[in-house]
Amino acid sequence: MPLTCSIAECKRTSCALCHCCQQDICLYHLKEHQQLLISQLDPIVDQINILENRASTLDIDHMIGDAREKLEVWRRDCYKKIDEFVEGKHQQLKQYADKKIDKQRKDIDQMRHKMIDIVQEQEVTRDDIDSLKFKIINLEKDMLRIEQTSFDILVQPTMVDDNLIRIQEANPYQLNLSSLSQVSKTIQCSKEKWAALATNETFLLMYQESNLCLVNRDFTISKKTVWSFGEIWDMFWSTILKRFIIINENSVFLIDENTMSIESIQMAAKQNWCCGTCSDKSLFLATYRRGSSIMEFNLLPTIEFIKHWKTPDTCSKDEGIHDMIYNNEQLFLIIENRVKRTVRVELKSSITFDRLWSLPLDSANHQNVQIRCCLFNDVDWIIAHHDLSCLLHITKNGKLKTAYSYTPAPHFASTFGSNLLIVATSKSVNLHRI
Repeated sequence: MPLTCSIAECKRTSCALCHCCQQDICLYHLKEHQQLLISQLDPIVDQINILENRASTLDIDHMIGDAREKLEVWRRDCYKKIDEFVEGKHQQLKQYADKKIDKQRKDIDQMRHKMIDIVQEQEVTRDDIDSLKFKIINLEKDMLRIEQTSFDILVQPTMVDDNLIRIQEANPYQLNLSSLSQVSKTIQCSKEKWAALATNETFLLMYQESNLCLVNRDFTISKKTVWSFGEIWDMFWSTILKRFIIINENSVFLIDENTMSIESIQMAAKQNWCCGTCSDKSLFLATYRRGSSIMEFNLLPTIEFIKHWKTPDTCSKDEGIHDMIYNNEQLFLIIENRVKRTVRVELKSSITFDRLWSLPLDSANHQNVQIRCCLFNDVDWIIAHHDLSCLLHITKNGKLKTAYSYTPAPHFASTFGSNLLIVATSKSVNLHRI
């Protein structure tokens, strides 16, 4: 016997099973259901049209603007380095030519003085005349060789391939250290107490076997120079000076990444420094003792003293500063209390030294705490906590986001551009890709 339509009060005979409601319904209500489904297409079409309009109005120039500007900055910097390099070679050419001409002038001067002596003494022999003529002949030959001198330039081809610049989509999310990649590359470098590391967008500066070494992003040493100024306490990059800054216990040095020249800076005050950092305008140096103070210096036009911040603005009289990082008119400080054997991090205003927040850290109660920090993702910090064998991710609002166990125990950590993390241990310097 035929079934009736499942719709209430409908007495018609069913003709089909509706797939959307799984009911037996008549032809009339089947068409009605179909019209209801078709009507639901209208808002979907509207949403597609909206998305299409949004896609057509996307501003490609805005999307790639920051990346394009970085490329332009890189290009201008390369042009500047090439101009400086070529100017240096111009000076070398001039020095070679000057050296040859100066020797000729000295020989001619000697001849002139010899003639003056002979004229004044009014005594001359045939041998003197022959000797003078012989020397003049030789001078004329030398002059002819100098006039015909030219220099050849042996130029190595500039290797520019597609791997020199890699394009990748920026990650707007912060890295969780629990997902840190395995070591990508490493430099073996055994040292019981690690000297500091410093990076800019192009190079890693490190100390290895009595040398300062510049390591490129392929993690190979591209330049090095002998370091003979004692133990390094800290090093960091100055964007405004375009120099690395190195401090040891009593001195401050500037390192040129192009020439690897080392320039000692005469500071107005003689102090025992332990660590430092810099903004675009100022250099901040902390003293190595209880009740650490921080001295601020202008960077340009010359490094000159501005202000001396002392306890209790910096820390209490029983405390010392282990490390500090500047960012956005703020100073991130690692502070140890040797009496209470506690360690904490603080964020202070670099202008007023008002404390913005403080976060206590676990301590292994060692007599000599080894703990250093670096800026991360432009707003957060990574702490290399050697005593606890871990890396700590501290957020901009003073919260511990992640504690990541690291073996061997880390001495230092530093970001290297936007996608690399450097970690130094007592055995090696390790490269991680982010």
